[in-house]
Amino acid sequence: MVADYDKIDEEAFYHNQYRAYRRHLDENRDRLRGHLLDIGCGTGLQVAICKPLVAEVTGVDISEGLLEEARRKLPDVHFINADACKLPFPDCSFDTVISYGEVFSHIPDYRVAFREAVRVLRPGGFFMFSVLNKWNIRTLLRPKELCLALRGREGHLRKWECVINSQGERVSLPLKTFGKHELLDLARDSGLEILDVRGLHILSLLVPLTLQYATMNFWGRCFVTLGKMDEALTMTRLLPHFGYTKLLVTQRKP
Repeated sequence: MVADYDKIDEEAFYHNQYRAYRRHLDENRDRLRGHLLDIGCGTGLQVAICKPLVAEVTGVDISEGLLEEARRKLPDVHFINADACKLPFPDCSFDTVISYGEVFSHIPDYRVAFREAVRVLRPGGFFMFSVLNKWNIRTLLRPKELCLALRGREGHLRKWECVINSQGERVSLPLKTFGKHELLDLARDSGLEILDVRGLHILSLLVPLTLQYATMNFWGRCFVTLGKMDEALTMTRLLPHFGYTKLLVTQRKP
């Protein structure tokens, strides 16, 4: 995916997604401080945003190919090939930890990865991240997924088909969704306080994702327009636990 990874504005879903990440980081810029760790940093899109705002940034990712591109773009940043379940840092190494791109939804041992993120965070430090959310319009409109979602209070596995290159090649991935109470339990068990929660991709999912894959076509433009309406809706905090993706701000308790 390296060659096309940064072409986020060419596909409506990622255009909305990464615009929301940028806004989320900007709104929480006062919580970005000291030595910052980006878990699942990819090609360094969020690292580039945070770098001018903090003293030092470290990025980790399991994909060496993505890290090579990150190093090319940001040669003065320390990028490490590492597993999120085995972070190569001592306890309390970072003042801030971020993880966007629903990294924990891609990790089978997500509880281990979550504990690792908190372990390397100093008491009082902020942990900001995104995960796939259990409840959204697609869940309600797809009978098979709705049945999975209704089976328990925790999130279910969602089948995600994504385009991985400009030739239209696709792969299918099982991704973990998270329910409201599951995240509350994870936070409590890890010594985190949840400060803010908001949903992403609410109204925009009225446009089926398959209609706007890999191109900014008519349906893609509709998706982007609805995404702008989503921005106004998320600012009201009326539906913090509804949407395809959930953005969270947490703080490690002293």
